Amino acid sequence: QANASNASGGSTQQKSTTRSNNNDTAQDEEMPRISEKEAQALAQKLQEMMQSCQMAQKKLTKCNDEEECATASLDFTLCMSKILCPLQYDAVTKSLHSNDDGEENEELYNARVDKALENATVCVGGVHERAAFARRQFPHLFGKE
Repeated sequence: QANASNASGGSTQQKSTTRSNNNDTAQDEEMPRISEKEAQALAQKLQEMMQSCQMAQKKLTKCNDEEECATASLDFTLCMSKILCPLQYDAVTKSLHSNDDGEENEELYNARVDKALENATVCVGGVHERAAFARRQFPHLFGKE
C-alpha cells in the first residue's frame, strides 16, 4: 500500500501545478516532459512521414472540389497514419477490407470504417501535438521543418 501511495502521490505531484495569471507560465507548466530520446524518435518519424507523404500532401493542397479534397484528405491521413500510427492504420485497412465478401450490413461496415478512421486521425493529431512539445524542448533535433 505504501508503494501505491507513493505512486499516486508522485503522479499527483507532477500534475499539480499552480496557475498564475500569466498565460505563458500556465502553458509551460502544462507541457509534458519528453525525453531527448523520444524527441529524437518523433523527429525521425515526422521526417519520414514528410518524405513519404509529399505526393498525398500536394494532392490535398491542389484539390479543386469537395469530392476531390475529401479523397485527398483521406489519402493524406492514411499516409501519415501508416508511418506515425501503424496500429491504427492496420485497423483502418482491415476495416476497409472486412466486407470483401459483401455479406456484412452496410451500416455496420460504414460505422466500423468511420471509427477506425477517427482513431487514426486522433492518433496522428496526438503524435503531432507531442512532437510540437518535443520541438519546443529540443529544437535542434527538428531542423528546418
